[in-house]
Amino acid sequence: KKPCSISNPIMSTRKQATTTIPSVIIFIYTLLLANELIDARTYHNSHASRLSQHENEPQHRNAQQKEQEALLNNNDSEEDSDNLDELVTIYSSCNDITADGMYYIKPLSDGPPLPVICSNGYVMMDGSLDIDVESYTNYLSSHDYGRYNKYYTLSGLDDLSSYRDWLLFADENTKFNVAPDCISCEPGQYDDNTVYYVDSHTYCFSGMITSGCIDDDEMYDYHSESCNQCDAGVWPDDSDRSITPWTKCMALQLDADHEINHDHMTCVAHGLTFHPVISNVRDACTCYQPQEEVTSYQVPRSELPLVTARHDQYTKYGFYVDDNMRFDPNYADDADPNGIDNRDTNIIYLYNSDFQDGTYRIKESGTYIIMEDIVFNFNAPTIEQMADDNFSPNSIDIDELYWYP
Repeated sequence: KKPCSISNPIMSTRKQATTTIPSVIIFIYTLLLANELIDARTYHNSHASRLSQHENEPQHRNAQQKEQEALLNNNDSEEDSDNLDELVTIYSSCNDITADGMYYIKPLSDGPPLPVICSNGYVMMDGSLDIDVESYTNYLSSHDYGRYNKYYTLSGLDDLSSYRDWLLFADENTKFNVAPDCISCEPGQYDDNTVYYVDSHTYCFSGMITSGCIDDDEMYDYHSESCNQCDAGVWPDDSDRSITPWTKCMALQLDADHEINHDHMTCVAHGLTFHPVISNVRDACTCYQPQEEVTSYQVPRSELPLVTARHDQYTKYGFYVDDNMRFDPNYADDADPNGIDNRDTNIIYLYNSDFQDGTYRIKESGTYIIMEDIVFNFNAPTIEQMADDNFSPNSIDIDELYWYP
């Protein structure tokens, strides 16, 4: 095999950005990355919902997927002919709703309906109901995902908003509760001002190797937040979680006004930072309750977003499901929770041309065959740029993200 040329400044010296690596090393790296992804998925097996795959239309689709899309279109057509023009009443919050369960609300008059869980008069923000963040994006100052998957929606890394400021409908009077396992909204470590943040293991390429909850508060590794309650995370093997600090946390109880101290150097130098988070896998949910008067809205049924979850997932917990809820057929109660295995029928051949616009995302089951050595060029700088005395391959300027594929 001919070597595969990879141009990547973060792998090279200050004046050299091209490295030749044999294909076998690329293969080994791919296996290592896949193994890390599998390890990350292990924690979520008991929580993760089937994630939607609607980011971009795939270039290759098999007959079974086309058949599923046709079924979805037919379902919408039938609904159109029935009652999609019907007006339904939804409210601005859960304050006056006494039966805990799944409802649509409309937090802002100019925002879209949002599927939520109402619990104890609080709005439980359950990201699994809007897995593609089609509705939530209208109510967040920014949004992003973790490094490997869409299990968690968090604020953008350049967004230093506290949780309260992250939610566009929240104000200084808004109350916050937490719901471990997304079952019931209750006061947390900071009473009615408790929310969930995620630590930087999820979004940085390095993080604290051990817990930051140590006795010496003068040490660089010390982080007071590491001593807080973690409701979804990772602990040392066979440890007593009641007395042993966590090492990674996806649902850390913090004050709703907790300031973010994120910066690039901390992110790459084994530091520890935190960002507001909404879980899409129902391991822990933040709840909120506005203090202003509840407003009612008349909304066409067609404007109610499809819920990306299974009906029976919620009734088994005793939740009431409002009659207005519209469920995405891809998440129907009889849908295969393990997805479809198309490795034998969906054969896809990959060439350099498949990578010319950047990352090729595998979003459907199949057998992917690389037909030639792939030449990668991760936004490489020009020779003139590298010759500049101020050049750095680790630049975080938005126009100079050489390290970002």
